[in-house]
Amino acid sequence: MSILRKYNKQELNALKEAAVASYNNRQHGYDAHAETDPKTCRPIGKMVVGAYISELVPFATQLIPVYLAKIEEGYTPHELGTMPYLGTSYHIYLYKPQAEQEADIKVIHAAVEAEYKRELEESNRLIVERQVELELAAAQRRAAEVQASELKTQRAEMEERIRAELSR
Repeated sequence: MSILRKYNKQELNALKEAAVASYNNRQHGYDAHAETDPKTCRPIGKMVVGAYISELVPFATQLIPVYLAKIEEGYTPHELGTMPYLGTSYHIYLYKPQAEQEADIKVIHAAVEAEYKRELEESNRLIVERQVELELAAAQRRAAEVQASELKTQRAEMEERIRAELSR
């Protein structure tokens, strides 16, 4: 039985599916709470890749022309539809064109696979390193035991010699 982790297609597919599900439920653009600093627990903002976009329309009169222009470009309506923003402005939520989504998903799959392989290699490296440390510690203990027994034998010989010299 091998202790080392091996490449598992099902595990990789599950990771890819989770990454694609996350992509499908995320808006493309800047996310102020994309990551969290592990020490301070403060949010770290960054650009994220998502399946849908938000198009800001400053006036309600521009809503339909902008919507139709985006539909002609290949965008499809999102479940959120249109949402009012500040005053008279609106956000139109649209899914990216299918070709863009497929390109994004290919990049996501490649990144997930690279991360999975890196994680496997790191995990296996740590396992091997730990096993080497354990065997090295065992060898050092054995060497210390041998050395202690040699010293004990030498001490007994010295004691015997000194007793013989002093008893003359």
